[in-house]
Amino acid sequence: MGRSIFRQDTQVRKSEQYISNISPSLANFQTTPVSLEDDLSVLRSGHHRLLNKQTGNWYDDLVIPSALETGTQRAVNDLNTALHAVEKKRVLRDVWKLIDIYPGLDLAITLVNDEVAKYEAHRVLTAGSVHGSADGTNAVTAPTATNLATAIARANDLKAQYNAHRVDVSGAPAIHGAADTTNAVTSPNATNLATLITLVNEIRTDYEAHRVLTSGGVHGAADSTNVVTVAAVGSTTDFHVFTAAQLPSQLTAAIGAVTTLGTVAAYNASFGAGDLAEVVGSDAVSPKNLMPLVDAETHLDPILVGGKQVFGLFQTESNTNGSTMSGTTPNRAQVSFVVRNTTGDDLELVSMPVTQGFSYSARERVRLEDLTEQDFLKGVVVEFPAGTTVTRQVAYNNQGVTPVELGTNAYLDLATGLEWDLRDNLNAILLKVLEGSAGGTSEVQVAADVDKFNVDAVDNDFLNGIKVDTGAGGTTINVGVTANQIDAGGVLKVASGGGADLSLAAALELNLTDSYRAGSSWSLADGLALANNSGEWTAFDTAFGEVSLLNAIVQAKSAAYRRRVFAVCTVTTTTGNDVSLGDGNIDTALGDLSAGTFTEDYDLYLNGQYLRPGANAGANHDFYPGTSLSNGQIMFEFTLRIGDQLCLIDRTP
Repeated sequence: MGRSIFRQDTQVRKSEQYISNISPSLANFQTTPVSLEDDLSVLRSGHHRLLNKQTGNWYDDLVIPSALETGTQRAVNDLNTALHAVEKKRVLRDVWKLIDIYPGLDLAITLVNDEVAKYEAHRVLTAGSVHGSADGTNAVTAPTATNLATAIARANDLKAQYNAHRVDVSGAPAIHGAADTTNAVTSPNATNLATLITLVNEIRTDYEAHRVLTSGGVHGAADSTNVVTVAAVGSTTDFHVFTAAQLPSQLTAAIGAVTTLGTVAAYNASFGAGDLAEVVGSDAVSPKNLMPLVDAETHLDPILVGGKQVFGLFQTESNTNGSTMSGTTPNRAQVSFVVRNTTGDDLELVSMPVTQGFSYSARERVRLEDLTEQDFLKGVVVEFPAGTTVTRQVAYNNQGVTPVELGTNAYLDLATGLEWDLRDNLNAILLKVLEGSAGGTSEVQVAADVDKFNVDAVDNDFLNGIKVDTGAGGTTINVGVTANQIDAGGVLKVASGGGADLSLAAALELNLTDSYRAGSSWSLADGLALANNSGEWTAFDTAFGEVSLLNAIVQAKSAAYRRRVFAVCTVTTTTGNDVSLGDGNIDTALGDLSAGTFTEDYDLYLNGQYLRPGANAGANHDFYPGTSLSNGQIMFEFTLRIGDQLCLIDRTP
């Protein structure tokens, strides 16, 4: 049967061929298909390729992965969930802190600064007396380490000042001078540590021995507080509290059994003392906050105490997960020194010489997607100290995909006449920023090697208008360069590419004019209006329908008569029966259909679908003449159902 298919929900035929191996291409997938069956075969082929199945049929179920071990079938939604879980999976990596830490030096610094403060406080005497001769023993003359030199200089300065004022003039009280704050101790290293400690403790002893004056006034009893005995040569400690400079690069503390991104730490309730506080790991000797340590001198060798390798447990003073570590209370951090016990199944505290320097690696929790290429070499990331020369290339590579989160404004200042370029892999410039403030020639260029400049901003504001196609004379188009105007250097042509429509719309009138109007009798300054009021649009719709302007002109010229009738089916009518108002199965008469040629002058639509007319039942088309065309009777090749909508357009001349 050659009739039209107008009930697609029940009458679109199934495919006769099921093809699923069409190779993807513009021609095969878009240009070549001519039927719905072709399109469905394209979809089947795409579906088959989407499953990436090299064998079998397009309708086969997903295979069950079996390499190595049996896996799980995953559809797209399962893959979406699984991929997210992989990307965000938490993993631990070791991040080395490339500085040398000496527990004894920190204690020595504390002692020196404490002695300086007390010396300066009592430096002004109130009565004259002779305390004894100057003592020049234990002076350190040849410090060998740069940072240690500052501490030794401060200690020697303290000793010199003490000796200079130790012998009083007899008789009247004397003022020895204002407080001296020079040579403050910062961060010495381990070289000459023993000499420094000896010197500082001697200063303490001498000061206390002479602090009680023999005449003119008593300053108080000898003060024995803050004597740093643990810093004595040969002493040990089982912990070390980090200064701010010694903390890991990632200052966010991931405390306890959590998934927080940051440096893994355990809360130490007895902070300031060695403790076995751990974040439970895979076994008793591998807690997650275990820190590898290496010798500060070799930067490679393990540290041994009693023949056992020393590790650290990273611990925090705060128990607030996600808090930011600092060098001050209540957000300090420390390392407790541990070794494996004799049986090797657990960890125990160990005391390490205070003169033993170490470097450490903190355990940092990151997402799998944050790992850098070098993380898979030894599982470590190196944090370079500020004094190390690091190129931007190295910094960019180390940063990986982790975003840089700025807490303040950031600026890139270009010196006069310089440029900043963003280039592609072949060193072709994509974006150029030219500094020309001195001559008013500053410029931002999107260069010729950019294939597409895509702006998806919600609001694109060009304050001073836009100049387009400025490369050749007479081709420039200006938009808004002159306020409220679009103009061109030559002929201005507005075209719509491909099969797209071109619509011109205005809030009020849409007017057309040109230069010839000025020499004509046309008096309206705005030219020819498309419409002057909404009533004209209504009148046009009534006369011609919602058609194009040219269509309406053609209708007005060539259609001397045109009639359109709408009718609704009121009774279900089977094939071969007359349909008309007189037959009682539609609600409106179709009119006389005998005046014109039946197959050419009468257009019939069913539910909006155009029907193909036939001269008789033998034509096997959609409809054909009924018993009496003059009475408006027609017949159909299919059953007409209650509610079906008919639209007859009579084009009889």
